Amino acid sequence: ADAGQLERMLGSRGPILRDMARGIDERAVEPVRERKSIGAETTFAHDLPDGPELRRELAQLAEEVGRRLREKDARARTIVLKLRYSNFRTVTRRTTRSNATDDTTAITADALRLLGGIVEPGDRFRLVGVTCGQLMAAEDTAQLTLWPAE
Repeated sequence: ADAGQLERMLGSRGPILRDMARGIDERAVEPVRERKSIGAETTFAHDLPDGPELRRELAQLAEEVGRRLREKDARARTIVLKLRYSNFRTVTRRTTRSNATDDTTAITADALRLLGGIVEPGDRFRLVGVTCGQLMAAEDTAQLTLWPAE
């Protein structure tokens, strides 16, 4: 529709709505959504069996996720393992911790425990990923005491 016609029908917003309908909008994009998870994954150049190389990659991903949690001053209660098999079947397994963490050792241990519960002899993997969810600010996870210090 003509901009003048839209202005007559819709008032001063008519031309603005016309531009928006055509994908024209000069305003800056300001995302206001809250981050729900932090994760990392890697796709291998060749399929990996369960073993030291796969577990080393998993530990490196856990290290990266832990570092990013600490940078964001966040902690997570849920640890998610993502595996893509050589046949492209993808599975996820998750565990929820009683206490939120940003500790790489804890994230790695949980991810390895999840891996141990799913991997079978002969499995080969194309991708592995670690994601931490149920994020909360680190100050919201501080341990409270029942009695004040003397």
